Amino acid sequence: MLLKASSKAVWNFIFQDLEAVAIGNDESEGSACNEAFNVLSTLKSGDRVTFEELELKQHHTEPPSHYSEATLVKKLEELGIGRPSTYASVMKVLQERNYVVVKSRVLFPEFRGRMVSAFLSDHFSEVTDYSFTADMENELDNVSAGTTEWKGLLKDYWARFSMYCKDAGKVEIRQVEKMLEERYGKFLFASLPNKNRICPSCSQGTLVFKVSRFGAGYFIGCDQHPKCKYIAKTMYSEDDDVVDPQKPESSFQPKLLGVNPGSNEKIYLKNGPYGFYIQLGDDRKGYSPKRASISQHIKDVESISLEDALDLLRYPVTLGKHPEDQQPVVLKVSKFGFSIKHRRTIAPVPKNLNPEDVTLEKALKLLLSKDAKRCGRPKGKPRVEEAMEAMFSQ
Repeated sequence: MLLKASSKAVWNFIFQDLEAVAIGNDESEGSACNEAFNVLSTLKSGDRVTFEELELKQHHTEPPSHYSEATLVKKLEELGIGRPSTYASVMKVLQERNYVVVKSRVLFPEFRGRMVSAFLSDHFSEVTDYSFTADMENELDNVSAGTTEWKGLLKDYWARFSMYCKDAGKVEIRQVEKMLEERYGKFLFASLPNKNRICPSCSQGTLVFKVSRFGAGYFIGCDQHPKCKYIAKTMYSEDDDVVDPQKPESSFQPKLLGVNPGSNEKIYLKNGPYGFYIQLGDDRKGYSPKRASISQHIKDVESISLEDALDLLRYPVTLGKHPEDQQPVVLKVSKFGFSIKHRRTIAPVPKNLNPEDVTLEKALKLLLSKDAKRCGRPKGKPRVEEAMEAMFSQ
């Protein structure tokens, strides 16, 4: 007996389901279904069936297509999230924070975005729920229309949100790292040789996913740190620049470039969580050696000479004091070249300008240019809780 059937006709084969027929089979499938059902309906328990032929067919399924900006906006509209005036800013923030990258108008999620999404889903489940966001949008519309009192709405929201913040504040960084390991372990450790997580440097530790001290970098390293400083893979730089997972960075052993003529200290070329850097002197307990970052504009890091290293170690250089507040204006080496820093303001030095020619006057002009940006959080800024309490007490 030879029977052929498509998956949508199987139910009809056995039970002759009229509803399944109505859903839609073509005529050839319909006749095949009827023929198969007639054969099967004559069989009784204990009857012997002779096997004649087995036909194997391969079928490939495809994952859902990625969102484009247009389809993502359409999905947000369906969920009732956001308003037409906010969609442009939403797309801008997703890209500026490196949560997604756009390739040929298609949005591809970055690991940074997946990591933030996983953390929020675990510790801010109510806030990340689609219905919560949609309901909040409606409440804000009511506030705009004057039918809802805004202070009451904000107080109710803050009471719940602050509870989530307090609970999340008690979470240890290693708990977050373990959660990400469990969720994205296949991706994180896929590039390891034979997927072996034993540290090849000390042979005692285990390679784990780690977040840098200030949360700016993410890498795969040995869990025996600081005894073992082996790093298998740097995933993100301090500026969240993604390293291509298809070309993971291999472990780089420190390279001795030479000796500093002035102090006879050794000068090394090293690789850390934020990229390559120059170090003056050996690592010693209680001593922090001077380091200088290597710009990403230097493509061939192996070609760096002792003279290049000595030149980089000259920085940062204080150009003078700002005339407005007498705070230092500093010329330093950053990951993307040279930059000027004054308090929280950083301005890049143009590529066509030799750092040797940068004076205090030129630095002040760069700090006022459109390319200058502010970073960090100002000291003495009132805490959010204090600001909320002060507002509700009015």
